[in-house]
Amino acid sequence: MKQGRHSFPERYEASDRNDAPSFENSYQVTPELLQEYTKCMTASRRTVHIVLGVVYLAWGLLFPVHIVLKLLLIVLGVLFLFLSVFYSSRLAKRNYRVYELSHTGMGKTILFYPDRIECANDGEAAKTYYYSQISRVKESSGLYVIVIEKTIGIMVKKDAFQKGDFEEFQNFMKQGRQP
Repeated sequence: MKQGRHSFPERYEASDRNDAPSFENSYQVTPELLQEYTKCMTASRRTVHIVLGVVYLAWGLLFPVHIVLKLLLIVLGVLFLFLSVFYSSRLAKRNYRVYELSHTGMGKTILFYPDRIECANDGEAAKTYYYSQISRVKESSGLYVIVIEKTIGIMVKKDAFQKGDFEEFQNFMKQGRQP
């Protein structure tokens, strides 16, 4: 895998500390990867859209209501079902364009130390996060997503470990997150 230049001053020395990371995950951000990330992060919203779509359709079709309300409920039901199908792919395309414009490269490296996580995009300074900042973890078939303070999603590609492997990493995260 072709790796870009990250702004770690020296390999494994992103901070003043001189410790080696327990795990390293490096990959290139692609539209497909962001689509999987978006589906993972919006799964609960998709479920809500499906439930609302079915409820509105059933209410509009099965129950005797005024014709205007009946049409409105049917239109809302179809709209919510439509959203459940197309929302995440449209959002993923938009996120990819934003990512392309806001980052100097499409490569990403994540280093996992015993006390912190350091992330760097090609040509950018590393950002440091602490395990205490993790609000939740989500998982899909190819990604492990670490959500920091409910707003930042760190994508960990399951098959992109340069140091360690996914099974060891998963155990490390479970142990590290326990109080």
